[in-house]
Amino acid sequence: MRRADKLLKLIFILTLLISSAHIVFAENNDDGIILRPVIVYNSGDLRNPFSNLFQLSKEKEEQSIQAPKEIIEPQVPMPSLENFKVQGAIWGGKFPQVIINNKMLKVGDLIDDFEIVNIEKKGITLSFNGMIANLDFTGYTPALGKGDKEEK
Repeated sequence: MRRADKLLKLIFILTLLISSAHIVFAENNDDGIILRPVIVYNSGDLRNPFSNLFQLSKEKEEQSIQAPKEIIEPQVPMPSLENFKVQGAIWGGKFPQVIINNKMLKVGDLIDDFEIVNIEKKGITLSFNGMIANLDFTGYTPALGKGDKEEK
């Protein structure tokens, strides 16, 4: 038993020495400074939830006061809509679509500098440099669905 106790003490002391060796042989940092990465909050266009709201409103007021006046560009006249040939339209669903000049388009797409704003049963709403134009479906014959009767 005595021999086993001595052996157990010896093993305990050796493990203590080995485990504390990393402290002795560790790199010596004289400054005592722990370097950590800098974390910056970047939310894009969203508001920082940790900022003071009163300070934020004051900053916005200052920015609006100091904002330079924009130079107003002369408006380009709206081109004619006659070159658009509407060949088909799907409206009323999640993704309304239209076929113009053999191109399948959806809301938000551009065709000849016109942006498609809305597609509905009456026609297509287009935007050109902030000006709104409507392309009506008048004169177009709708396709007949199941159960629809052709009017005479």
